[in-house]
Amino acid sequence: MLAGTGVIDAMAQAFEDSAAQDLDERLMRALEAGDAAGGDRRGKQSAALKIVAGEDYPLLDLRVDEHAQPVAELRRVLAVARRQLVPFVAGMPRKDGPAGALPDAVTAMLLRAPAERPGGARDGGPAGAPDLLRDVVGLREEPGRVAHLLAQFAPVLAEIARLRDLDLADIHPPVVFDPTLPYRRMPHDDRRD
Repeated sequence: MLAGTGVIDAMAQAFEDSAAQDLDERLMRALEAGDAAGGDRRGKQSAALKIVAGEDYPLLDLRVDEHAQPVAELRRVLAVARRQLVPFVAGMPRKDGPAGALPDAVTAMLLRAPAERPGGARDGGPAGAPDLLRDVVGLREEPGRVAHLLAQFAPVLAEIARLRDLDLADIHPPVVFDPTLPYRRMPHDDRRD
């Protein structure tokens, strides 16, 4: 289903040329090279990047579906994940021993709203909210169809915008998942019965 053998050759060359980079970057460059060389002859729709090591969870698991430029969008998502997800996953327990507590900086980052986190809209990420139909859904500029869909989905888009602006901290205090909690020794664990 590839546009030609040049797709594989371009991907292999990009992977080899980036040997000094981290694995996520090497794989991303290979995807970009394959996309630039023609990619899938049927067109573009999705892209994914998953890195699994010896743990029960992936170190990185990113996916973009139903997008006009999925590889470019995956590059953007990877940049955000490096600043938000990767530090969190690094603090998770490992098979070779429990992890320590999450660093204070990671906990503080996770308590902030997504737009205020590193790579978010307010931190040099995409300027402003994305155009939901073009940037998120991936619809091309077809004025008649876009106008029709906007009219159909206007109430849903308005509710999404309202929910994004809602500050739940006034209703419920923030809860942070600490993956190390089950592995911590409590003071009462040292006593003998």
